[in-house]
Amino acid sequence: LAKHNPDINWINNTLTFNRCPSACGMAPALLRTVDVGHSLGLDLVDFPDDDGEAKREKKHWKEIVSPQFHDFVDVFTKEDFENTPDSRIWDHAIELKAGSKP
Repeated sequence: LAKHNPDINWINNTLTFNRCPSACGMAPALLRTVDVGHSLGLDLVDFPDDDGEAKREKKHWKEIVSPQFHDFVDVFTKEDFENTPDSRIWDHAIELKAGSKP
C-alpha cells in the first residue's frame, strides 16, 4: 500500500489504485477501483510517546484482543510472554553476520 499510495474513500468504501508506479508494470488504463466492502480489515496501532503511555489506563487483555483469539491466552499474558520455551534437541543457533542487512 505504501508503494502504490492508493486513494481510500472511507465513506464509499472504495480503494483506488490511481498512482501505480512504473515498477509494477501496470499501464494507467488497466488500473481499477476495488470495492473493499467488508473484505478489508484494518487495525490501527497507536505508538504514543512516553508521556501518553503514563496517562493511559491499563486494560485487561480481553478488552484489547479480538474475541476470536481469546483461546490463545498464553500468547497474551505477560508471564508467558516473558518466558522462553524449554530447550529441545533440535534447537540450533542462527549465527548472524555482523553488518549484514536482512
